[in-house]
Amino acid sequence: MCRVLRVSRASFYRWRTPAEPSPRAARHAMLVDKVTTKYNECAGRAGRDQLARLLNADGIAVSESTVGAIMREISLRAVRARAWKTTTVQDPQANVA
Repeated sequence: MCRVLRVSRASFYRWRTPAEPSPRAARHAMLVDKVTTKYNECAGRAGRDQLARLLNADGIAVSESTVGAIMREISLRAVRARAWKTTTVQDPQANVA
């Protein structure tokens, strides 16, 4: 079969049997899942530092930079709550309608 297809035997069997992911790739996939889950639990308000603290509290050792890289990779950004801003200056002597 390999002779007919003009491929090496090793290449044919590598193509035929899919390789299991490496431990690093498996951990990365697990971290992507955990970061996404924690991000959604926080309603998108948690940034990389807070997510890293939450994951470390759950027993998953991960750094802030790794969480930040994963967030960039899957396009997650923390949504900041805007500060409440007073738009008018009230006159204490004005009559209330």
